[in-house]
Amino acid sequence: MVFAWAATLFFFLDFDAGLEELAQVVARGFHCDTALRVDPWMDPVREDPRFRAALAQAEKGREKAREAYERAGGVSLLGPGVAIRP
Repeated sequence: MVFAWAATLFFFLDFDAGLEELAQVVARGFHCDTALRVDPWMDPVREDPRFRAALAQAEKGREKAREAYERAGGVSLLGPGVAIRP
């Protein structure tokens, strides 16, 4: 299951299958909530509660990953001269 397949299902107007796929993708660790917010192929389902739930779960996953990264040393792990915008 991949994000692109969910987007493809939305493109071909199979919203129920696409939302089911999206829920599985996010449950398995897809935490790129930015992609969910900006991908135009998500437009037809943005107001669907299942989409909103997947987006919320992706946001929580991203935040959890960011917190783990910072606890592990964050940018200092990458070496000198590396700048990452928040």
